[in-house]
Amino acid sequence: MLPTDRRHNRLRQLKGLVTIDAWHERKRGTLDVSLFAYANFEEARLGGEAGDEVAFRLTLKRAELRFIQSEPKSYDFDPARIWRGDDATVGTVVKKNHGITKENSKVAGSLSLSAKSGFSTKIECEAGGNAEEASYSEFTASGSLRTVAVSFQRNSPGEPVWLFKPMADSPQVHGSSILQGAPWDEAVKMLARMKVDARHLAEEMESQIRLAIVCKREDLVFSDIMIKLADGQFVNMSEGSPKRLIVQEYLKQSLVSADLPSADMMSPFAVIWLGEAISEPRSDNG
Repeated sequence: MLPTDRRHNRLRQLKGLVTIDAWHERKRGTLDVSLFAYANFEEARLGGEAGDEVAFRLTLKRAELRFIQSEPKSYDFDPARIWRGDDATVGTVVKKNHGITKENSKVAGSLSLSAKSGFSTKIECEAGGNAEEASYSEFTASGSLRTVAVSFQRNSPGEPVWLFKPMADSPQVHGSSILQGAPWDEAVKMLARMKVDARHLAEEMESQIRLAIVCKREDLVFSDIMIKLADGQFVNMSEGSPKRLIVQEYLKQSLVSADLPSADMMSPFAVIWLGEAISEPRSDNG
């Protein structure tokens, strides 16, 4: 079992950058467990307080949500009940053709977006030479538009992984698209249906359901880095300043303070642990 202090401190995350929460429901009279989660990405503003030598903004280019099992493995996943991500919108594409009679004609498109009413778009196309027709597509969608795409991979049978990447219209920092907002519309998202191993006590195994948000070192985006002068004022740090290492050390200490594993800031592919949630049991009357 997990140490008592870890169970009581069930949410650990780098403040401001990621939010992760998880809960599960076990169907009455069965060993079936449904796992739910909420996640969100924002811009973190770190440092700049009394005693700090630096201040900076931190965002993410991509991240992973990992399910972590303790040994011995506690759950078997139902492959048909694992959420494998989806497109950013749900809608219908309707294609129409329009005749073009003049050579070298061009058909321009338009794009309109609305987070409340969905969106419709006409994809830009061009007809030239002897082309007699051009087509455009209209897309209608319902629900809010998201800026985080979710895909799925399974590195091992007992530990699924959900991948988060920015969509084409995501915000950018220093020319890189970043994660911002929630990766799914619903506040309640069932990620998977599992079955508790009957050889173990369900209560013990359920206390070990863990979800973690991680990224690679190269997925971190530092911006607006400032250094404190002797007079206490913060000024912008130059790109080539050797003091930029202070920023990485500050982040490393921030992770440790949040009770997250100490990060390797030197390797671009090192795994950085940004948040962890121990799933909370909730009743299911079904």
